[in-house]
Amino acid sequence: MRLKYAVELLNVKSKTMSEVAYEAGFSSPSYFTKCFKEFYKENPSDYIKRISEGFG
Repeated sequence: MRLKYAVELLNVKSKTMSEVAYEAGFSSPSYFTKCFKEFYKENPSDYIKRISEGFG
């Protein structure tokens, strides 16, 4: 559930990775990155790059 919310934040808002991690309820950006990668099979930064290329 927190990861889904984090994806919404990454899609809509121009926040840093740390801001997204803390706002989504993760204790640290590194733990957020670890969980994100395990669930979505890519790093959050790669996800941001991929979705931004789709809109540009």
